[in-house]
Amino acid sequence: MMTSPSPKFHLLSESGLRVGHLNVYHLLNKVPDISSFLNIEHPCIHLLGLSETRLDYRMSDESIEIPQYFTFRRDAVKQGETGLAIYIHSSIQSITTRRSDLESQSVESLWVEISHSKSPSLLVGFIYRNPTATYAWYDEFLVMLDKVADSKKNILLLGDFNIDLSKSHSAWESTYSLVGLHQLVNKPTRVTSTTDTLIDHIYTNRQHLLHNVSVPNIGISDHYPVLCTWSMKLPRHAPKGHTTIQYRTFKRFNKDIFLFDISCAPFSNVYSFNDPDDAMLAWYNIFMPIIDKHAPLRKKRVKHPKLPPWLTKDVIGAMAIRDRLKKEKKFDDFKKQRNRVKSLVRSAKKAYFDKLVETDKSTSMIWKAINEITNKSNRKTDNTTPPISPNVFNTHFLT
Repeated sequence: MMTSPSPKFHLLSESGLRVGHLNVYHLLNKVPDISSFLNIEHPCIHLLGLSETRLDYRMSDESIEIPQYFTFRRDAVKQGETGLAIYIHSSIQSITTRRSDLESQSVESLWVEISHSKSPSLLVGFIYRNPTATYAWYDEFLVMLDKVADSKKNILLLGDFNIDLSKSHSAWESTYSLVGLHQLVNKPTRVTSTTDTLIDHIYTNRQHLLHNVSVPNIGISDHYPVLCTWSMKLPRHAPKGHTTIQYRTFKRFNKDIFLFDISCAPFSNVYSFNDPDDAMLAWYNIFMPIIDKHAPLRKKRVKHPKLPPWLTKDVIGAMAIRDRLKKEKKFDDFKKQRNRVKSLVRSAKKAYFDKLVETDKSTSMIWKAINEITNKSNRKTDNTTPPISPNVFNTHFLT
């Protein structure tokens, strides 16, 4: 049973803070889809929360990086958790703060605060409720929301609650009403060949500031995203939209001296570790100072970041066909097209890498190919992480 009349469903407004949530079910292999969704959607989405990311310590931020966005993560650490992440547009990076103090240990949640001098502060939370959660979850949920409400700030809460509001749920309605929240989604968010359920919700304590709620038919996962616009002033973009990237310069690279330094490095120490992750880290700590010496990092200003070069029109077109098939509930064709999209992404990455390396087999071109495939050319100036982390290498060779 839905509570409160909902706004009409249409495209996101040009003005205001645009926020969304999607149960992505394994983020690592959906990064191309999310990248396409975030960069093609107009106007852009400022905050996109993802549930069931299935990430862990072995998967670095670099492996899920998307142009023009930075991330906050809460990986699963105990049974029943599946992981959360938020993609935050660079235009609001300066006014966005992680609010770990509001995140419950018992309720899988991720909170941020948007603070701008020209608008009241907004607390935005993303939640995943496991369908196997016990009654104790509801008590912990209320404890967390009481703490959030004590801040006396505007609240926007999105997530996969696994509570179907297309049916009557008076007990749940009483629960969120206790803290002054209203639920605003009124369309099915998970559609299969046998069920249409409304389990992805949007809640707020300030209905008049929330508008343009929508559930676009996008087939990235078995859930549709839920989107909305929050009325508030935002910082203006830089006039020319420039950003700064890091890259390696091979201007004074000397192959013979580089190989000599490599031959003298104590790589034999790597074999003293039994754990492959520890061994990889040891190798990395030996190798990176050498590459930093011979191909140091530099920074330069560039224009608007663009989609990954391997995300071709064919791939984007195939994604659109996949989404249309799901919207039309042609589930057999949808599954075939979904697998085709995955195959096209793999082939496009391979073809792009092969083309770069075949045209120029120099060390600099190989590094360029690696950097572009792993999004490394999009790092911002405030990031001091080396361009290729051991986790990226490790995950690549393991998978």
